[in-house]
Amino acid sequence: MRLPRVGAIALLLFSSLAGSARAQTIVAETEATWMFADGKVVPDNSGYTVTYEIVGDLVTRTRLVENGTGEVTQDDTIYSVVDDLLSHDLEALAFDPEPCGDPFACPVIRAVGSPAADAVEILIIGQSFVRSVRSSGDGVILVEMKRLRD
Repeated sequence: MRLPRVGAIALLLFSSLAGSARAQTIVAETEATWMFADGKVVPDNSGYTVTYEIVGDLVTRTRLVENGTGEVTQDDTIYSVVDDLLSHDLEALAFDPEPCGDPFACPVIRAVGSPAADAVEILIIGQSFVRSVRSSGDGVILVEMKRLRD
């Protein structure tokens, strides 16, 4: 009689694991970019529409479209989700165009990746935004993006 229970438990476990690996697409557009180097912060007027695919604990940047020229760049930068932080909350994946209100109580997901040979980037994904902090050489780039849709 135990075999059916074990089979049912295995089926439930497999179903929950398969559900957690469901893919989600996030599209975000640059609102502001700042570059910090040599002790100065300088705004950068370039802007992109960026597409991310999230599956399980991985975020992949798949596409960048330069807003000024429309030039499309296919990408495969992979970021690892840091899921043991107190603010980590999968609710951040649910698109909501309205800002959360309290920046220290909003659900966010953070992921770390290396978009170039000499760069480290942290993504902060919230319900209405994506933020990026990138370090390359001795410079730092901060990007604020608005989520457009999922």
